[in-house]
Amino acid sequence: MIPLGFELNLSATEQAVLLVVVGLLATAAAVPASVPLAAVGALRARFRGRGATGNGLWYWLWGTALSWATMIGGYQLELGWWSVPFGWVPGLVAAWVLPPGPPRPLRWEQARRPVGER
Repeated sequence: MIPLGFELNLSATEQAVLLVVVGLLATAAAVPASVPLAAVGALRARFRGRGATGNGLWYWLWGTALSWATMIGGYQLELGWWSVPFGWVPGLVAAWVLPPGPPRPLRWEQARRPVGER
């Protein structure tokens, strides 16, 4: 319960509108991390010869969910408004770590067979 100093009486429609607005605000807060991740997903799909739109949307959805989860975790840690930039960190790190280029060849350690399989 939010201590507003008065009782908030909302109808079911008003509650639904409030939830939609809060969801849109949370999505807008996740954009700085989810859009670079969507670009990485689209580039990865394009290099592999698949549809870039669907893969970019998939990466965007998962980046948004990851940002939301991290923002909620930051809020539970009582970071206040710092939970918003804290929520960007996993998405930006994932966009930086995932290589958007063509698939790399396997290294020798990954390609060789175990000793017993000759």
